[in-house]
Amino acid sequence: MRYAIVDLESTGSRLEEGDRIIQIGAVIVEDHQVVDQQEMLINPQREIPIGIQQLTGIDQDQVDQAPCFAQVAGLWMHKLKDCVFLAHNLNHDLRFLVAEFKQAGFDFQPKAIDTVLLTKMILPQASGFNLTDLSQDLGLAFDQAHQALADAWQTHCLVDYLARQLAAMPRSLREDLTAISRHLPHDEVAFFEGYSDFILQEAASGSLKVKQVSFKPLDSLQAAQKNRIMDLLADKRHLVIEGKDRPLSVGLIQALVREYLASGERKILVACSGHSDLANWEAAFTGLVPYAVQLRRADYLDLTVFDHYCRLVDLAQLNQHELVVLAGTKSWLQATQTGRLDELNPEITIQAQVDRLVDRSIVKGDHPFYQRALQQAKQSNLVLTLDSVLVSQGASLGQGRLLVICDLQAYQDQVQVQMGQSLSLSQVLMILQQVEEDIQQGYYESRSILSQVHQAKVRIRRLVNLLEGRFQQAFEWGDLQVKRDLYLAREDSLVRQGLEDLNQVLQVQTFLASTDLTQANDQAVSHLQALNQAINQAKNLLQAMQDPTGYHFVRALEVQGNYYQLTWHYRPMKLDQANPAHFSSAPVLLVSQGGFTREGASRSILGLTDYAYWALPSYQPVINFQVPEDYLVPVLNQEGAVSQQAEELALLIQDRTQQVPPTTRHLLVVNNRQQALALYQAVKAVFQADSQVRVFSQHASGSLNKIRRAVNDRPGGVVILQWQSILREAFQLEGGEVEVYWLRLPFAALGQPAIQGLAAYLDLRSDQVFDRLMVDRMIDHWVQAVDYLDQHFEVNQWWLLDERIFTKYYSKEIRQKLESSMGFNLEYKL
Repeated sequence: MRYAIVDLESTGSRLEEGDRIIQIGAVIVEDHQVVDQQEMLINPQREIPIGIQQLTGIDQDQVDQAPCFAQVAGLWMHKLKDCVFLAHNLNHDLRFLVAEFKQAGFDFQPKAIDTVLLTKMILPQASGFNLTDLSQDLGLAFDQAHQALADAWQTHCLVDYLARQLAAMPRSLREDLTAISRHLPHDEVAFFEGYSDFILQEAASGSLKVKQVSFKPLDSLQAAQKNRIMDLLADKRHLVIEGKDRPLSVGLIQALVREYLASGERKILVACSGHSDLANWEAAFTGLVPYAVQLRRADYLDLTVFDHYCRLVDLAQLNQHELVVLAGTKSWLQATQTGRLDELNPEITIQAQVDRLVDRSIVKGDHPFYQRALQQAKQSNLVLTLDSVLVSQGASLGQGRLLVICDLQAYQDQVQVQMGQSLSLSQVLMILQQVEEDIQQGYYESRSILSQVHQAKVRIRRLVNLLEGRFQQAFEWGDLQVKRDLYLAREDSLVRQGLEDLNQVLQVQTFLASTDLTQANDQAVSHLQALNQAINQAKNLLQAMQDPTGYHFVRALEVQGNYYQLTWHYRPMKLDQANPAHFSSAPVLLVSQGGFTREGASRSILGLTDYAYWALPSYQPVINFQVPEDYLVPVLNQEGAVSQQAEELALLIQDRTQQVPPTTRHLLVVNNRQQALALYQAVKAVFQADSQVRVFSQHASGSLNKIRRAVNDRPGGVVILQWQSILREAFQLEGGEVEVYWLRLPFAALGQPAIQGLAAYLDLRSDQVFDRLMVDRMIDHWVQAVDYLDQHFEVNQWWLLDERIFTKYYSKEIRQKLESSMGFNLEYKL
């Protein structure tokens, strides 16, 4: 077999809007060997956008000297005419080539295979399906991403790897994948039927890497801290620890766990704050210490349900994505030992796909993966889990084990969410409307329900209208879609109104039980089922609202001054029943990120008054933040301060790019989406004519993974991220010096429901909220984020552009707290 692996670079992805090819590269393989390879620049006869120049490294001068495609079409037709055509993202490359060949007078209609689809079907657990992520996963060197021949060569290595994986699969699985591939739009079936033709004579591929990190040895201070904690655990059953000036490192806690396990027949349960945190712990212990992971039942693939789905599904009715997801899941099942769905790439959404076809309530049978996880957890000395799992299953997980909660504040937040209740008012209104229409069309024999449904609909519509009016009074609208949270005090008239209206909805349920459904079609029955579910949610919400210590808020999506998707939330404030001591008969160790002894902190909310508390000295080198006076904007009004300061920060970065090596990355840290987008627009405007400085921003440049990949492709560039995302996703960049710029100190909004709810719980006056709640929490957040950046990035300069530090907006005490908490050396001048 002869096949060509082709990659194109183009001026953009919109062929219909005039985008053209600027580079083509191909690797030709015949009889299991590379027989030819070529790369060529193409004159697109139009300008290359700055972003494409930054991405590919191809500038306008280079292509202006190159031939246009029509001049070399014959050469490329000769190379490709007898080849099976493979490309990574076939829809782009083949579409552009077919159009260019047609314009040059050639009919190019090859047998074609999309290697992205092959990868998703055979390697569904890859961290990403782009060539950069795949190269990292397979341990392949790749330092010329977005150069056509380099991309084609990496794809040729990938094809060899996929073919070898397919060859190693059981015959029955290959037959399943082949059957699925017959329904794909191109010729992927040729790969599955003739996989041996794609195996190179000499293996060009690597092997899938297991993420693993090496333990850094503790310094003398950390070793002393660890020994002190071990002594305390021997004496105290319930212990809270936190660093005095900096958060305690996760490495210290992991070292503590290792020593505790090694000191005898002891068992530990570690609760992680999220999946990124869990992945870090798994990577740290893989190959060193045996462990088990315990998650929720829904976090494992239910084989009984999946087998039922496979028997029901008609492949001819599935779209391309669904076919690929099904094939990828089958491949993964051959390799997985755990059945954990988080092993799959997020694009392999098998759970949602199964649920669209299968009613789980009627499928009876065991859940092998979940049962195996439970058994392994019982037998393992070390069990890793998530805060969310601990809250729901803690009593069964923690007995007899030292319980370690890695982030006490994150645990408290999770408890509030899980013990809280919510109800989508917009969805209830829609369901009531659907049921009313069904009744009017005669789908139900009993029409006695009509009056009750109509009254409930009128009440909920009125409540929604009142809430929309309150939103419009509370917020000024802009051009962006944004989620808004509206706090409702317990004495607010809308809370009383909500209680009355939701009780009216409950009245409908008494009529549903006697409704004759013999005339109802499937859609009408599903509407009644949805109404029953909504009524049960309303019951739960009303029951939770009986607790007078909690708080209410409504969340809505704002689109140009209109509000949609209104959802009523209730969050409890007294969480004594979630005291971690209830989950374990062994000692409990809680790791606080700061502020444990302050009012309104976890100590009182979770009822931890009997816990021993120890603040560990956590000295780190002083971090010097420069506050560049020449680039600060005086606060004339808070509304315009962000956009004005963003423009000044963009100018500072422009100056810094001329003073530091071009490989330096500039990380701009912001607090919210508004700041990120304002800063992105300002920085893009400053560098719009400079193709050497690439600018990426959260909310504007794709996912965090895409941003990380793009920045790691080449040194240098500007990256704009929210500090919350940096911590939550454990965001990191590979090597190279970084300058960090913080636009505004991370104060929470005064109207944030969590702040207002806590203030009401503590019975604070409005003039006390800032000093007694917001300042200390801001400092905690800043310390956590700065410490993370200091530990995981090679920061050579820190900048702060919040001019309020030196104005009447911040008191002298606030400045002193900032300086004492981190040892900051705030300076005015560059």
